[in-house]
Amino acid sequence: MRVLIAGGGIGGLTAAIALRKHGINALVLEQASELGEIGAGVQIASNAALVLRELGLEAAVQAVGVKPLSYDYRELRSDQLVFQVPLGISAEERYGAPMYNVHRADLIDLLRAALPEAAVRLGARCETISQSASGVTVTLAGGEKIEGDVLIGCDGIHSAVRRAMRGDEEKHDARILMWRSLIPADKLEGLGLEERGNYWFGPGRTLITYWVRPKKLYSILASVPASEVTRESWSDSGDIDEMLASFSDACPRVLQMLRQCETSFITGMYYRDPIDVWTEGRIALLGDAAHPMVPFLAAGAGQAIEDAWVLARCLSRSAGDVEAALREYQTRRQPRTTRIQSGARAVVKLMHETDGLRIRNRNERWKGMARIDPLGETSWGLAWDYNVISASEQPPGEVLNLTGLKEGKTLKRPEAQRAFNMWKFAFTPEDVARGHDGLREGYDRFLTTNFPLPAHARAEMCELGDVKAWKVSPVRVPRDGGH
Repeated sequence: MRVLIAGGGIGGLTAAIALRKHGINALVLEQASELGEIGAGVQIASNAALVLRELGLEAAVQAVGVKPLSYDYRELRSDQLVFQVPLGISAEERYGAPMYNVHRADLIDLLRAALPEAAVRLGARCETISQSASGVTVTLAGGEKIEGDVLIGCDGIHSAVRRAMRGDEEKHDARILMWRSLIPADKLEGLGLEERGNYWFGPGRTLITYWVRPKKLYSILASVPASEVTRESWSDSGDIDEMLASFSDACPRVLQMLRQCETSFITGMYYRDPIDVWTEGRIALLGDAAHPMVPFLAAGAGQAIEDAWVLARCLSRSAGDVEAALREYQTRRQPRTTRIQSGARAVVKLMHETDGLRIRNRNERWKGMARIDPLGETSWGLAWDYNVISASEQPPGEVLNLTGLKEGKTLKRPEAQRAFNMWKFAFTPEDVARGHDGLREGYDRFLTTNFPLPAHARAEMCELGDVKAWKVSPVRVPRDGGH
């Protein structure tokens, strides 16, 4: 079997490594003339680290990356610590592997080094694709044709493979702009920036910062409302003064840190809605080509790495039926990535609150979680608490869907199955993505649709403190039938 992979990013290179580990020939076709990553840091959580360990790459990641001790949530203006999520040994014991923070370019380099030179072709832009019952053909810019048994689109949110499969599709703007920068260690002396996830949250804005090379290089991701940066044209580079203006009321430590940024580039935050179909015959999508997500669950790279492992396992068990193998890959991955896509959008909303009362409630919730959920599993377990190595050996229906139920679960009693199905479809991805507001509307819809009021009852809206609620009251009917 020969698999062609369009795209030489994290997902494409990992897929090639995983396929070759399973005895499958893989060729990466990358349109750029050299491999690299525009960006700064990438977080490899436990779920993805397990795959890199299985591929024999964890030692290489550990050599160039940082194991953060914790995620520290701080208030932007006061620098007050609100919540701390332990990582390091605590996370490794709970989830089976540690978290690593790595420079994207370093990760790309070590993935490329794990492949033979001939397994990656640079300057190979896929112009057109076609398939038959027996194979796929990719025509490169310049006219060269390359044939294979399978084509995997790993070419990102603007995927040409996806567009060829599905046509033009809407891309959503989250209305948030992200400044990215890297700062050498010698410029940050005295600021107390330990090897942790150092996060600050203010009204409508966040700072996600961490070391990506041990005591050498520091990564900054600063997010602000899109309305705060206006210009007639966009370029990769950003004006540092504009970034500083968005954080002018931040605490002194944050301002001193941001003033060390000499260069920065600015990008919008985009995503697409989850889709049900990733495959068509011998062609399939992987990573951001299949499920592009906002970065605030730190899960995009991890999901692509999980995809790569499952794809390789399914094709290795295909017995020649590659179309069935690709459908199995989709069945195993689509419910989980839909949960992560929607959950990531919910985190964006939570971390970019602008209303004072909602910010206070959020911060108080975090403070409470420090006591009842000290590992932060409520927030991060969705992404981290998953071993795709073992999951890929279980029946496909064992994967959890959007509402946390096993996708293929069946119950013996019809009444139980009906109740299960009601809950299975209680929420839409958009409900979950909208956080508490969306879930509340989903619950209201679930209750009013599935449990209509009896004839002799009435419902009215009331408030319990500042929370709206339904009050259901019986309506007494006189014995004589009057009203």
